[in-house]
Amino acid sequence: MSSNVTNKTPGTKGTFQIQNPEWQYAIQGTALASFRARAIAFMFDGLIVLLLGKLFESAGNEDKTAEHQLFSLSLSFGTFISAFIAIAYFSLATYWGKGATLGKRMMGIRVVSLTHHHLSLWHCIERALGYAASWLEAGFGFFQYFTHPNNQTVHDRIAETIVIKTKQSHELPVHEAQHPLRCHCGVVQGHVITSGALTRAICYCKDCQSFAHFLGKEKEVLDELGGTDIVPMSPRNVVFTQGKQSLACMQLSPKGLLRWYAKCCNTPIGNTWRNNHMAYVGLVHSCLEGSGKSIEDSFGPVRIYVNPKSAKGQVTAKSKGSIGMMLRWLGMMISERVSGNYKKSPFFGADGEPAALPVVIALEERQLLRERI
Repeated sequence: MSSNVTNKTPGTKGTFQIQNPEWQYAIQGTALASFRARAIAFMFDGLIVLLLGKLFESAGNEDKTAEHQLFSLSLSFGTFISAFIAIAYFSLATYWGKGATLGKRMMGIRVVSLTHHHLSLWHCIERALGYAASWLEAGFGFFQYFTHPNNQTVHDRIAETIVIKTKQSHELPVHEAQHPLRCHCGVVQGHVITSGALTRAICYCKDCQSFAHFLGKEKEVLDELGGTDIVPMSPRNVVFTQGKQSLACMQLSPKGLLRWYAKCCNTPIGNTWRNNHMAYVGLVHSCLEGSGKSIEDSFGPVRIYVNPKSAKGQVTAKSKGSIGMMLRWLGMMISERVSGNYKKSPFFGADGEPAALPVVIALEERQLLRERI
């Protein structure tokens, strides 16, 4: 069992103590996920595990000798390799997804610890291992959902977790952690809910460099190799509290991304798709600086380096966790689409139209910007 005993009264050794009572009071009354939602999510995740197993099996079947076949992957969960794949997937997907595997994101639910504000990697591994216990006695451990007052299955109790509806997550204090957002002159202000951010990345593409030159902010935005530090997330995690009318957007081509900026001082804000159908915004670091709060403290270090071939020099840093990033991004897109949260974007209106009229620059101007890179 996980343990994180807090607020322990002196002289109470050997007596029962509530673990992190403030946190348990904070999540009291949160809506729990339905058995149907959890079952569908589990089956969807199971299909992903089987697909991963099939990929390993295909790779292992190149050598058809009897000796090699002995070690080829069986999709049965009774084999070591397939069990390892299942444990690895459920552990890492839950950890990287901050409580939500791809299946859970799709169904709008996630795992929450009863004793910790955040799910640790060990917490997630412990819960994944607990699935084996729930399978015992013909899967009765899963159906204990109906007998436990908090709808906990056996693996929930092993890891001391519950599964809640994602739409309730805004009520939890841990998911209200914010990072200030503002333009350089202070007309546009707001905040970002940091729990919704994906892995920070630096993009060296010609379009990102052209955007910085278009704004005349290349010295403030681009690093020495022409890279732009970007924090990707779902648009609904971005909140503007003032100056939204000063938002403007442009496109480098008719089918290009919408590139948002504050027209009052040309501070770049971020990049979105041409419509709200894809729940994605890549916030440019410039609008997240100057508040006294470190970007790294709020969003972690840069781990992904995109389009290094377009850099002005040799990019020696290597991407870390690219697969995890893609899984989280895919899970976020599916979850936002299924739940309808993709419509909750400050960059688009209720009708799905951009909040500001996009300006598509002429081909000649785009070529001039490229020449300045």
